[in-house]
Amino acid sequence: MNKFNATIEFIPGQRAAIIELTDSNGEWAGGGRIDVRPINGDVRGALYEAGYVHASARAASKGGTLETYRVAS
Repeated sequence: MNKFNATIEFIPGQRAAIIELTDSNGEWAGGGRIDVRPINGDVRGALYEAGYVHASARAASKGGTLETYRVAS
């Protein structure tokens, strides 16, 4: 089974983030932008959670699993 790694980068001043997916060889495997409207006001937490769901689904659509998920440095 293929294993994928994902990073999330929060966009300053926006309720959005960029998700990047790479395969186990470090090759780019996809990406995307996510936007949220959190109910409780925790934008960063809502983005982190939505990003995880997005990255996991993307990895599954490529026949694999999400091995790591982290905030981009």
